[in-house]
Amino acid sequence: MSKINIKEVVATILSELLKDKAIAKFGTDYPTTWNQFPLVIYRTADKPLAVDYDKLELRTEWNITLEIYHQSTVTQIAQQIVDRLSAIGFLCALTDANTAGLKRVICTASGVVDNATKHVYHK
Repeated sequence: MSKINIKEVVATILSELLKDKAIAKFGTDYPTTWNQFPLVIYRTADKPLAVDYDKLELRTEWNITLEIYHQSTVTQIAQQIVDRLSAIGFLCALTDANTAGLKRVICTASGVVDNATKHVYHK
């Protein structure tokens, strides 16, 4: 059993949106030039919730933050991301946070991943 890396799952979801042309670019760092929109910046954070005697991480709490930027509305893109993360089992919330002439929605998702069964649930 190995720890599930949710960062890879998020990257896969965003790659699919990129392929479908729903977004133009994504990454974990802010771009040096803001010329491709819609743009998604994402971060993940994790902490062990259950570790066995052999120090295997049985359950991991994951928190995901995605910032979606565009020059026009990002509601549809945000909903696509929420739909995909919710389908896996994450609890999602959206917050409007427009900035510097850009439309921005912050999507936060949280869940506990059982690394043995690969199920996501809430505390």
